[in-house]
Amino acid sequence: MRSHYNALDFCGHTYKIKDTVLLAHDSHGQMNKPWVVIIKDITGMKNGNIMIYVQWFYRPSEIFIDPAS
Repeated sequence: MRSHYNALDFCGHTYKIKDTVLLAHDSHGQMNKPWVVIIKDITGMKNGNIMIYVQWFYRPSEIFIDPAS
């Protein structure tokens, strides 16, 4: 059974469902072009981990539209 949360405290910040978050670091701590996400759900898993479901927004430069379509 999962637990759903309305907010999460992480590194001194509180993140809530529907918050817009700017993600700018990769897994190695390097600064990248930022990503924009909206938090859709915060779920506690059986093993004690927290899962955050987000909606990602892409940059126009990352979208390929096949002209043959």
